[in-house]
Amino acid sequence: MIMKLPGFILLFYFHILPFVGSFGGLRAGEQLVASYMQEGNYSQALVLANEMPSLYGLTGDELTEHNYYMDMLNLQTGLAQQGRNILQLNSSELNSLVLIAESSIGTAGTQAKNILEFFYGAHFFNCQVLDDSATSKSYTVNPNELGEAYGLNITVKPNPAKDWAAFDYTLPGDESTAILIITDANGKNIESISLDGNQGQKLWDTRHIPAGAYIYTLKSISFSKTGKIVITK
Repeated sequence: MIMKLPGFILLFYFHILPFVGSFGGLRAGEQLVASYMQEGNYSQALVLANEMPSLYGLTGDELTEHNYYMDMLNLQTGLAQQGRNILQLNSSELNSLVLIAESSIGTAGTQAKNILEFFYGAHFFNCQVLDDSATSKSYTVNPNELGEAYGLNITVKPNPAKDWAAFDYTLPGDESTAILIITDANGKNIESISLDGNQGQKLWDTRHIPAGAYIYTLKSISFSKTGKIVITK
């Protein structure tokens, strides 16, 4: 008996999967999964995500990271299908997020940390772990590059600024809520600005801000991006 597959499944396996496997690597696959999730095509997103280990030859620590990534996708899919949002997590789901945030150093860990920090007031500190083992593998994830890959962006002008600065921002996917945090060189919080809308501009009055260098961080639900602005007088 020959099973007839739906057209989109055939298209996916014979055209999309080979393309993703050949170009862009794992990050390209994650971007495609993210686009499916944003469109509400959860079945296609999960099919591609489940194929990634064989598609990219993931083993060892990479496979462990992928399992955390799948946990995050399943959580997001479950929330969407149940009509819940990220503020309505139960205790079991919160515990799972904490585990991922503390254990994953990849995409899943970044997403879990940002959700817990942004919506549940948690705080995480990144500590470098030294390993003398010659065979150990290390993974470095640049939060700015990861966020940009999913559409998060922020620019500021003028920079240096004197009386005011304009932040132009874009959030990933269909996200419409974020926060812009500005700190001084010592990490002291100078200003926290709420952002509404997938993209827009926010003006910052700097007339009362002392001259110096400041760090700004755009934090969305899933990612964050950091930059520097200089205030002159």
